[in-house]
Amino acid sequence: MVITFTGISPFRGDKLWSQSRRPGSGAIVFHLFNGCPTLIVPVVSNAPIIAWSPWTLVQMRNASSSRYTVEKHYEQLHEWLNGIISLDHVLPELRPKYAGLLNRAIHLVIQGAVNLQNANQAVLDHVDTERAGIVAFRY
Repeated sequence: MVITFTGISPFRGDKLWSQSRRPGSGAIVFHLFNGCPTLIVPVVSNAPIIAWSPWTLVQMRNASSSRYTVEKHYEQLHEWLNGIISLDHVLPELRPKYAGLLNRAIHLVIQGAVNLQNANQAVLDHVDTERAGIVAFRY
């Protein structure tokens, strides 16, 4: 499973969500950012194909006005990942260090998202910040 920060925007235009629908299907554009860490972990077979953290970039940036805290976000991701990671597929020499490595990796992914204010504004202008967040894709 790949866990990373991504932004999305509609297929037709930057803010035209109602116009991005194709007959019988939908299309969105995913934005992956340079410098945002990505975590790749082995997961159990019943892990979801896609999962999206409920915390958006707007909430992360305006933590004082929302109930968002980095600690709460970390705890939620950590608890969820602990339930789906397949320890049978983790290298035996890494199993004793598993908890510490997972902790650091989750913190890096969250900090990469929180520090996006340093990203190129021209790129961020194409991202719907109310729909951008940390996402997990099972491949």
